Amino acid sequence: MKQKPDNSRRAELRRQAEAKLIERKKRTGPLPATESDARRLVHELQVHQIELEMQNEELMESRAQVEAGLRQYTDLYDFAPVGYFTLARDGAIQQVNLSGANLLGVERSKLINRRFGVFVSPKSRLAFTAFLEKVLSGGAEKGTCEVELLKDKTEPFWAHIEGVGDASRGQGEMCRAVVSNITDRKRMEEALRKARDELEVRVKERTLDLVKANEELQIEIASREHAQAARRETEAMFRTLAETTSAAIFITHGFQILYANPAATTITGYASDELRDMPIWAIAHPTYQELLRQYGVANQWLDNLPSRYELKLVTKDGEERWLDITAGSIQFEGQSASIITAFDITERDRVERALQKAKQNLEVRVAERTAELQRANVELQARNEALDAFAHTVAHDLTNPVHLIVAGAETLAEYYTTMTGDQWQQSLEAMARSGRKLATIIRELLLLAELHKAEVETMRLDMASIVAESVNRLAKSIKDSRAEIVLLDAPAWPVALGHGPWVEEVWANYLSNALKYGGLTAAPRIELGGELQADGMVRFWVHDDGPGLTPEAQSRLFMPFTQLNQVRSSGHGLGLSIVQRIIEKLDGQVGVKSQMGEGSTFYFTLPSAR
Repeated sequence: MKQKPDNSRRAELRRQAEAKLIERKKRTGPLPATESDARRLVHELQVHQIELEMQNEELMESRAQVEAGLRQYTDLYDFAPVGYFTLARDGAIQQVNLSGANLLGVERSKLINRRFGVFVSPKSRLAFTAFLEKVLSGGAEKGTCEVELLKDKTEPFWAHIEGVGDASRGQGEMCRAVVSNITDRKRMEEALRKARDELEVRVKERTLDLVKANEELQIEIASREHAQAARRETEAMFRTLAETTSAAIFITHGFQILYANPAATTITGYASDELRDMPIWAIAHPTYQELLRQYGVANQWLDNLPSRYELKLVTKDGEERWLDITAGSIQFEGQSASIITAFDITERDRVERALQKAKQNLEVRVAERTAELQRANVELQARNEALDAFAHTVAHDLTNPVHLIVAGAETLAEYYTTMTGDQWQQSLEAMARSGRKLATIIRELLLLAELHKAEVETMRLDMASIVAESVNRLAKSIKDSRAEIVLLDAPAWPVALGHGPWVEEVWANYLSNALKYGGLTAAPRIELGGELQADGMVRFWVHDDGPGLTPEAQSRLFMPFTQLNQVRSSGHGLGLSIVQRIIEKLDGQVGVKSQMGEGSTFYFTLPSAR
């Protein structure tokens, strides 16, 4: 509804009309003399006519301004990065922008009055119906849902819908909805879920394998212990049955063999007569002969002897065999003697050594596999935490400017007929700022994605042109903050190797931060410079005169998704993390030097082109 002019406005219009009437009378001459009432009536009519003409000129000017604003609103509405839909209570599409029509793959004119639900896949219709009922149930409560839509009724994709109810202007209940394509995010979530499931399955399988291997090892150990116990029992039972036992039995006095049973001849390859003519240590391997001599001397002096030991012997044929020796003292033929019972344990020793080696290998493999699983678990947890922080940061930073643009557009749509020119300008500037912020976030997200996949060839950098382009990109921010940019080393910048578009993003991030945090007491003064270092690297830097950073803040500065909540801070938590990834991918390093009250110097290094 048009606003009526106040009394002062009416008085001003009348004054201007009377002035124009006087000018007309000078050109056309005075009216013929008539009665006073008639002359006043003619005067009033002429003044009123001029007032109407002036009001008509103002209306035409206002109309032109409104039409220009409407064209700008139409551009913002139609070419927004998300789809805007206005839905009736039954889900019929009342209004839709070009982005929304592109999402559904149907011409915008053909979407009007069609039900949005026909594009919702059957498995998502219940969620969409609940969403529509919620936002149209009254009040200003916002509703959201995630549904699968069918582009052109055939090609499925996932969408995030966010909307509020609108019952204004007597048009009945309506739903204003924002629809964005989240298919890529859904695929990432599904891939992450599958990776988690696969890891859990692999962990369970490996755990079962380890449990089974442990059980088999326990059974094998128990079996071996049982065999050893049975063998000892057999030895005790048949020790006196030397002639029938398979164990080699030697009876010695000093070093001389007094008796050797048939098993001893079989094991050594010597006949009984041959054994009785040779000392006991003669059948031992040369490395064990001294040991047998010591045992013989000890026996002569009645010292304690080891009851059991293992010994390597050499048979008559030169074959090496291992014996399990058991020694003791007996009386033989009326004199003190030593009895040696020997079992051939060559095969058992070979098996035990192989078993011990297999056990050690198994323990090593278990330890290695456990370490791998632990590393994979830590890495997966870190990636999950980083992904959660990344999703939270991006969602938060994208939501604010989108809400500002939507709110500004709705305000213009609702009140454009009553808004003044200044109000129009303020609203459009706020929407433009939000749009620029969205563009910056999207550019950095695209750059972050490019860093994960792209491999670039480094080349000599024209750093003067790159710095100039970065400063030009931030010209408006520099002008608004009245900042002074000082190029200390221009035009003689050291020549470094790198990738121009990426290095430009590094300068732009550093300059943007300096503009935000610089200027502790006045307009920011920002110094840029570069120098060749002794290690063959070129160090470039940006110094601001801001409040400076604490050591704790400096330690967190280049961590992903970190934002320092300081004066005039409006960063979105991605810039410095991207800077670090860019420079490290170009074989350089990033860093900061700062003291409280003395400003901060952000720097990065690149390989020299010399």
